[in-house]
Amino acid sequence: MVYKETQSLKRTWLIPLVLLIQLVVGVLGLTGGYATGQAEQGWISFGIVLLVTVPLLLLFSSMRLETRMDAFGLSFRSPPFINSWRKYKWEEVEDIQLLSTRPPGWIGGLGLHLGWSIGIRMGLNGEWRYVFSSGHAVRILLKDSKFVLSTRRPEDLMAAWEEWKVGK
Repeated sequence: MVYKETQSLKRTWLIPLVLLIQLVVGVLGLTGGYATGQAEQGWISFGIVLLVTVPLLLLFSSMRLETRMDAFGLSFRSPPFINSWRKYKWEEVEDIQLLSTRPPGWIGGLGLHLGWSIGIRMGLNGEWRYVFSSGHAVRILLKDSKFVLSTRRPEDLMAAWEEWKVGK
């Protein structure tokens, strides 16, 4: 069994939220500029909003988490931050635990927070968390470290783990 999953932020509330903020602030800037007789100031503020939000939209739309489990082991990547595959042989993986990413408990950590639980960050317990969807995640326990990957298909991922785990 080969398990593959790709999660992107395109299926979250972030894109519509940024577009809504862009629209509201842009319209307020334009109408405020015209209302005060300074139309050029309105266009400048609208341009600043575009300069900030367009790169954010491009970043959010390009972010994804790709996970793969096969006979060779577990691998993942998260472009545009981690472009090459991080690969772990099954002998390195001690356990995989199913988790819930619902608050509380997922708020802390340092890194890119995009809501209560979505984002890439180092948790307060020292583990990296790559969470691109709310609901479910798995904690990968290696011999010398651990990290968390989100999943939209927890049953399939755990079935693949049961098939591939070595001598556990």
